[in-house]
Amino acid sequence: MTNILYYTEVTSPIGPLTLFSSRKGLMSIKFAGTAESVPSFKVWAVRYKGTDIELEENASVFKEEIQQLREYFEGHVQISM
Repeated sequence: MTNILYYTEVTSPIGPLTLFSSRKGLMSIKFAGTAESVPSFKVWAVRYKGTDIELEENASVFKEEIQQLREYFEGHVQISM
């Protein structure tokens, strides 16, 4: 069975971000555009998820994550440590 992993690129004030997800949820955020991020993520995915993977660009998978990132960069969400 093919393991489908999703990705999309998001514009942010700190530059492009590429989000990666499985059907279970967010897996990774790379601080680079898809041209840089997708090849290195695919190497990682093959190593840890097996050779039967497919990467699919699909922004609709990331609606909630994109909204959360927008809110964060607009200053509506603060992280306290």
